[in-house]
Amino acid sequence: MFKYFTKMRRIILVPVGHVFAESVEKVRSAIDSIKPDAVAVELCPSRFYALSGRKKTDYKALLRSRLFFAAILSFVQDKIARDLGVSAGEEMLAAVEEAKKRGLPALFIDRDIRETMDRLSSVSLREKLRLFFSIRGKGAISIEDLKDQGTIDSLILELKNSVPNIYRALIEERDFIMSERLKHAEFETIVAVVGAGHLPGMKRFLSAPAKE
Repeated sequence: MFKYFTKMRRIILVPVGHVFAESVEKVRSAIDSIKPDAVAVELCPSRFYALSGRKKTDYKALLRSRLFFAAILSFVQDKIARDLGVSAGEEMLAAVEEAKKRGLPALFIDRDIRETMDRLSSVSLREKLRLFFSIRGKGAISIEDLKDQGTIDSLILELKNSVPNIYRALIEERDFIMSERLKHAEFETIVAVVGAGHLPGMKRFLSAPAKE
């Protein structure tokens, strides 16, 4: 976890793996022990409603809409989740459920997923293919490796260096948006549940002065 303090508030980042069953218990334990005034999640409202309804991802529709990157990301994440016997995003729903159970506000701090996909759609095909073949070449990385924050940080740095435009649209811009929304949220203590890949950037942005 990363804890950010000012004179007025505490923001505790709880990094999770989106497809690991233990992430659900990690989220519940953090909320129970910290007892925040609000719970923030790496979701936008539309993504939350899609997860809540458990709509099956239509990969063909994504490809027809030229959302090639969304189709690839969704397929990889769903496949790993199925292999582990869990549902992708379960930890985010658990965080919202815990907030509701305790009568706390649930804050959806992520950029709208449609805007993120629009940003990714403008990335060159060459860079998308570079990422695709990079993912295919990661066969040596095990599920256990992906539970290690150091491994995640290394993968994010590699993403930044090899496909900078995808990194900017998928990671950096969202790190900034989520950090700023947390800074401007008027609650004394916030537990923010975010993917482990967002931890390095959000730590950096949270430590910088807030912007309007």
